[in-house]
Amino acid sequence: MKNKADHSREIPPDSLAALADLDLGHLKFVKTLTSAVTTAWGVNWDEEFIARDLMQNFFDANRDRLNQVRVAVARAMVSVTAPAVVELERLFYLGSEKGNDDVGQYGEGFKVAATCLLRDHAVTPIVASGKDIAVLRLANQTVGNTALRPVEYDFYRSDREIPGTRLLLRGCGSKLSRAMQDGLNHFFHTKNPVLGEQLWSSHDGRFSIYRSAEANSHGHVFYRKLRRGLIEDIPVILVLEKTYESLEKLIRNDRDRNAFGESLLKVFYRNFARGMGQWCGVGQAVIVNLAKDLWKRGHPLLAELADSRGHWPEDLRQKTFGDRFYCRSQYVDPAMRLECDTVEERWQREGREELPAYFSSFGVISAAAHLNEMRKQALQESRKRDQRLPSRGETTAIQILSRILRELAPAVMAIFDSGTLHYTVAATDVLLGQLKQGRGYKAREIFLAERVFVTDFAEALAVFMHEHAHIFGCDGGRGFTDALTELLETLIRNRQLLDEYEAAWMKAREEVETERKEKPKDHIDELPESWLANLAEKELRALIARVPQVVLRKLRNEIPNQKGDLA
Repeated sequence: MKNKADHSREIPPDSLAALADLDLGHLKFVKTLTSAVTTAWGVNWDEEFIARDLMQNFFDANRDRLNQVRVAVARAMVSVTAPAVVELERLFYLGSEKGNDDVGQYGEGFKVAATCLLRDHAVTPIVASGKDIAVLRLANQTVGNTALRPVEYDFYRSDREIPGTRLLLRGCGSKLSRAMQDGLNHFFHTKNPVLGEQLWSSHDGRFSIYRSAEANSHGHVFYRKLRRGLIEDIPVILVLEKTYESLEKLIRNDRDRNAFGESLLKVFYRNFARGMGQWCGVGQAVIVNLAKDLWKRGHPLLAELADSRGHWPEDLRQKTFGDRFYCRSQYVDPAMRLECDTVEERWQREGREELPAYFSSFGVISAAAHLNEMRKQALQESRKRDQRLPSRGETTAIQILSRILRELAPAVMAIFDSGTLHYTVAATDVLLGQLKQGRGYKAREIFLAERVFVTDFAEALAVFMHEHAHIFGCDGGRGFTDALTELLETLIRNRQLLDEYEAAWMKAREEVETERKEKPKDHIDELPESWLANLAEKELRALIARVPQVVLRKLRNEIPNQKGDLA
C-alpha cells in the first residue's frame, strides 16, 4: 500500500519523493529540524566505514537477538530491520547514553554516515520505529553566502505501528549494498562468519584466540567488540575484552574513526601479548603455529609475543619447533661472532633453518646461547675437578696474610669477620676469573689461584689485598679503587713490619711446595710456561685482564731487561 501523506502542513518535496511507494501507512508531517551538521564536515568515509557505523546502532540495540537483524537488498534499495525500538530524535542530537559495553560512545557515528550518504552517494536515509518516521536530506538553501548545506530531519507520524526499527537507504550502489550486507561482520559476536573455532581463551575470558574462517589467510583484531584492524598473512582472530588506556587514548582522540590502521594495531599487539603473557607459552604457541609460513620472514605480532617475556616449557618448544631451527645470535664482539658463525654453519649443514633472533624467547636455540651453555657445563665440570678448599699448608699461608691485613687494615677485616668468610683455591687463573664473575657485591668469598701460594711474598700480599678490597666493589669501581689505594698507603707507611711476616711466609710456602710434591702428578699445578703455551689469544687476554695492576707493573718493568738479555 502506498503512503498517504497529510498535506495540512507544507511537506518538503524531496522528503515526500523519498517516501513514495514505501509501505509505512498513512503519514502525518510533524516537523523539520535543521542540524548543525553540514556538507563541509571534514569526514570522507568509504562504503565500508559508512556501513559499519550504521550497523553499529543495530548491534548495540539488539545485542541479545542479533539473529533477528536482517539486511535485504532489492535493486538500489537496502532495508535493515531489527526488533528493538529506538527513539528517532536521538539520531538528531549529539551525545550518547550508551554503556561502557556498547561500541558507540559519542552519538556521532550515524550523523557522519548519513552526511556521507547524502553528500557523496546521493542516498536518502529513512528511519522508521514504532509510529515515528524520519527522513534525512540536505537543505535546499545554503547557510548565508556560503556553500554549506545543512542536514535536515523531516519527522512524520504514521497511523500504523512499525515493528522494531527499519532503516531504508534509497539509491545505493552495488559496493554500498554489499558493505551493508556485511555490516555486522565488523562486530564481535558468535555468529560472525569470520570466526572459526576458538583455539584458546584466558581463564577470565578477556583474551581469546580464534581461527580465521576467511579464505585469504588474513585475520582480524577485535577490541571492545569492534573489529579494529586486519592481521595480514596470519589466519587468526584476536579478541581483547579488557580496556587499555593506551588504546582508549587512540580512540578518544580520533572521533573520525581513522585509528583503525597500523598505529592502533601495534598498540593492540603489545597489550594483547603482554596481557596474555601470564599464561606463558600456551596461548602464544597457538598464534605461532598459525604463523608458521612467516617464521623466517617474521611478523610484528610474533615480535610482540616474543617481547612479552613469556617462558615456554621444554615440551611445548619441542612440539612446536623440534630440532629443525635455530635463531640468529645477537653478537657481542667480533670473537663471539666467529664462534657463532662456526656453530651456525654446522647447523646449516645438518639441515637446520634460521629464524629471527626474537624466536629465542620461544625457546629456539641460538649459537650464542648454545656456546654459553657449553661454557657453563665446562665450568661446572672444572669446578668439580679444580675448585677446592685450601690445604693445610695453604691455610697457614692465608693466616699469615690475614694477620698482616688485620694489622694494616682492621676496618676491612672487620667487615669479613662480621660473617662467615670462605677461601676457595682454583687450579688456574682462567678458572679463577670465571669463578669471580659469579660472585656478588659484598660477597664474603675469596678466590685464590694455586700459584699464589708458591710465589714471592710481595706478589702474594698484593693479590691477597686486591681480592679483599672487592668487598667494596668490582674492578674499576670507585669503592674498590679507594679501598685498594688506602691499603697501599698504609702498607707503605708500615713497611718495616713486612720483614717479620716475609720470613713466616717463606716457611709456609715451603710447606705448600712439600705438600704438592707428595700429591699425585695430576694434582700438581702446571708450570706457567707449559699452560701459557696452550692458551688461546682470547684466554690470554682474559687472564691478563684479571691480573692485579701491581703485578702488571712489575712485569712491565721486567720486560725491557728480558729484551736486553735476548739481544
